[in-house]
Amino acid sequence: MTCTEFLALLDDLIDDSVTPETRAELQQHLRGCDHCEVTLSTTRKTIEIYRSHEIYDLPPTSESAFTPPSWPAAKKAAEFYPSSHQT
Repeated sequence: MTCTEFLALLDDLIDDSVTPETRAELQQHLRGCDHCEVTLSTTRKTIEIYRSHEIYDLPPTSESAFTPPSWPAAKKAAEFYPSSHQT
């Protein structure tokens, strides 16, 4: 089984809707593929967090990544990096 095949079956694996034969193939792939193991683990953890309705605060340093720039800063950036679509 390839990683692409594994990822195509990930939802079914998580939903426990694969045949025993397919489950065995998926487990065999996971034994030899750290990438897919991390993907499965991360996906399961994301679903757990979503279902628990837990709210997590963002660290202060990451908040600025989601804050839109002020108008003067955006205008200055637009002047410095003019779009190729402007005439």
